[in-house]
Parts: sequence; C-alpha cells; structure tokens
Amino acid sequence: MKKGQILGMRYQVFWIIVSILCVGIIVGSFLDFDVSVTLSNKTAIGKFYETYGNMLTFLMYPVAVACLYVGFKGKGEKYRFLSISSLIAGGFWAVNNLNGKYSKYIRPILGYTPGNAGSFLPLALNYIIWIAVSCLVIFVVTKLLDESQADKLIAIGAVILIAALLSEAVNEWLKAVGCRPRYRYLVTLEDPASEYKAWWQMIPYLSDESNFRSWPSGHMTDATIFLTLPMFGDVLKKRTYKTKYWLFGFAVIWILVMSYNRIHMAAHFLSDVCFGILLTYVIYAFIYKAVFSVVKD
Repeated sequence: MKKGQILGMRYQVFWIIVSILCVGIIVGSFLDFDVSVTLSNKTAIGKFYETYGNMLTFLMYPVAVACLYVGFKGKGEKYRFLSISSLIAGGFWAVNNLNGKYSKYIRPILGYTPGNAGSFLPLALNYIIWIAVSCLVIFVVTKLLDESQADKLIAIGAVILIAALLSEAVNEWLKAVGCRPRYRYLVTLEDPASEYKAWWQMIPYLSDESNFRSWPSGHMTDATIFLTLPMFGDVLKKRTYKTKYWLFGFAVIWILVMSYNRIHMAAHFLSDVCFGILLTYVIYAFIYKAVFSVVKD
C-alpha cells in the first residue's frame, strides 16, 4: 500500500469528500424538507435511471472476482486451486446479487408470470442473462489486469467484496432503526410536513414498508463502490499516471448524478444521500487500510 493513500487517492481527497458530506448532512438537518420540495419532480428519465442506473455498480462484483482470479493465478501453480475456487464461488455470488436486485425488472420482459407453470423458460433465460453478463465482465477485466501485481489484485478484490457486504448490512440495519418516512410517501398525505421526521428523530422498527426506509440511502451505498475505481490505476496492464484520476472523476460524476436523482425522484432527502455515501465511504476506507496494511508496494 502506498503511504498517504486511501482507495488509491491521497489522504487529502478522502478528507475533502468527508468534509463535503458532513456539510451536506448539516444543511440537510435543517433544510431537508425544503430541498425536497424544490428539487423533487418525478420524470420518466428519472424513473429509468432510478431503476437501472445502479446496475452498473453491481458489475463491480464480477470485477472483484476477476481481481481475485488473476491475483491468485499470478502467484503461481500452488495457488491454482484458490484461483479457480475464487472464480467459481465469486462468480456464483456475483450472479446471485445481480439476480436478486434486478430480476424483478427483467423477468416480466421475458414473459414471466408468477404462478404460471409455463414460466420456467423465462426464469431460465433470466439466469442465463446474468451468468452471461458476469462471465463477459470477468473475461474482459482479466485481459486488462496486470498479473504481475498479484498481491495488490487479491487485496483489491478482497476490499471490494468485504466492504460491499459490510456496508449493505449496516445500511439495512440503519434503515430498520431509523424508519424515516420517504418524501414520496409524505406527499400523499394531506399535510406532508406533519409526519416529516428529521434523520435523528428515529422510531426503530416502526415499519418494514419501503415508505419508511428513507435513511440512509441504499442506492448511494451501492453507488459509492465506484470510489474504489482509483485502486485500479496501479494494476492495469496499460496505465498512466492520470488513469486513477480519470477513474476518480467518473466515480464522482456518477455519484453526483445518482445523488440528485434520489432527491429528484422523491425517494430520499439530502441528508439520506449524504449519510449513505459517508457511511459507505468510511467502511471502504477502513477495510482498505486493514487489507492493504499487509500488502507490500
């Protein structure tokens, strides 16, 4: 691990992002409702992005699998079993995650009808699609990675998978603890402001309904995985000094667009979005430091 870096970027970048998010939380603590009143306006393109936008972030799981596979492969024949095992087990996990998150949108397109005995083929095609997508991503990424950076590749794969699991678990638990009503639910009431709750006004386990799962934003938890992209600046076969900065720029733009979309679609408040990014970013940074502390440059 290069000294003075977190997730492939300098310490200063980490603290700048954390500071901006904290400011967003402070502003949201007082103006969440007003910001949503101003920005929320459901649109067709917003709905499309809300539904399918984060699909790309879930492709980071097969990317992580490719890192583990190439990393163990690069360490020699004695790691061959681990290389193949990580490919099979990780690939299955990646497919399962894609299937769990997005099959509810794909199955109807393929003609699936719940309870219909003739719906086996659409279900099978659904799994084939996710298997094909994951295999394609893994195949392409393995061609881009530098096998000589074996230890770093294993570490990157471990950081992404461990932090993703942990951040998803934390997010789901906090949603149940906070039970904050979404703005899209509030606007269905005669007096939306009457049931509005700030993020700290928690009523734990009030309801399992999606309408009461606003804080923190799960979409932003998923999108924050892109802040791991700068780590790949050191392990690609063809890389330059600027590679990590291009990857970082893409991640920031993606997260900003997704953040706006969550407020625009009345799904989350400003503080929900900032908390979702901040908590996840800190988790990724912690796992990064823990994993890379044992990896040599």
